[in-house]
Amino acid sequence: MDMPDHEDHQSLTAILAALRASPDALPWHQRVEIVEGLHDRLASPTVALTAQALVELLVSDPKPEVRQAVAKLLPLLPDEVYSRLRPRLEQDDNALVRRSAERAVEKRQRAERLSAEVLFGIDHVHEQLKAIGNRYGEPATRQAWRLCERYSELLVGSMLHDLRSILTHLKSSAKSLLAEELVGTAGKSSSKRLREDIEHLERTVADMEQFAEPLEIQKGRENLLTLVRAAHDMAVSSVHANGEADAATVEVRIDIPERITVDVARHHVVAALANAIKNAYEAFASPLARTDGRRITITALEADAGVEMRIGDNGIGFSQEEAKAVLPLTPGRRNKTKRNSTGYGLPNAMRKIKAHGGTMTLESNEGCGTTVIIRLPASAGGPNA
Repeated sequence: MDMPDHEDHQSLTAILAALRASPDALPWHQRVEIVEGLHDRLASPTVALTAQALVELLVSDPKPEVRQAVAKLLPLLPDEVYSRLRPRLEQDDNALVRRSAERAVEKRQRAERLSAEVLFGIDHVHEQLKAIGNRYGEPATRQAWRLCERYSELLVGSMLHDLRSILTHLKSSAKSLLAEELVGTAGKSSSKRLREDIEHLERTVADMEQFAEPLEIQKGRENLLTLVRAAHDMAVSSVHANGEADAATVEVRIDIPERITVDVARHHVVAALANAIKNAYEAFASPLARTDGRRITITALEADAGVEMRIGDNGIGFSQEEAKAVLPLTPGRRNKTKRNSTGYGLPNAMRKIKAHGGTMTLESNEGCGTTVIIRLPASAGGPNA
């Protein structure tokens, strides 16, 4: 059975205090197991800071086996911790530690290069769309963008059959493996990680299926406040199930006049709003997020052109570099600050809103929070309206 987050935090805190008092408080092989067990904890909003403190303490451990285990964690560390620990491990007296550090740095740099290549590709697409608009006008740009979106949907759909097959066999094999008794900190950590990875893959495949499915829009007149409340309940259930953030620590303010109604397909819009609200809750999952005064505000105003909704949080927000990846809402672009992110949540939401003739955009400032802005026309038409 997995340790509850608060017990996990207490356990790591006790270990940290003991090792600070005496580096030999635990046998060296147990210290290795502790470091190996930090892999998932470095991404946990509850214990990440304590896990990072342990890593920084054990980088100076007298046993090279412990320092070697620390070196293998370099790809997972926040930038500021990584910058401090990398030179120490690369200059370690032990050759095995240095070699492990070099491999870990190469792994991290490969991931950074891949991310940069994807961002370059996104920028190139937007430049080409802008060039089309300059030459042929805005209608041509919209048509080209719809073709890009349709190609993305077809590409995702073409991968789903193989992914489902792989997932089925993987779950069967993992079930047999997890039935065996795994002992020690490393064994229990590996077991927990395997279960979490399979659950994450299931969520990713489900979100991909949602992205690739045809949208049938059968509209009816709906009360917006009722839709928002249903979406909020759905978002809280999802956040609770994923364990990404503690919804009970967040104050939610909903300011939507009872009179506002919208012409929409209820289940699609509820799902879209739930994704946006869930994203707001997850803004508090990062260890860097504020611990008090957490707030989500949901508002709506009527205008001649329709209804404008704002779903805002005062979480960590995005840096300019992160915004380049997140704000285009490209499907599959995971938010690294959220361990359960599939990269399809907000793209799925935007797709459903656009199918109603609406728009969805994001505004974000690092350290101040993020606002999702959703606009629905007065008489919601399809994407070609």
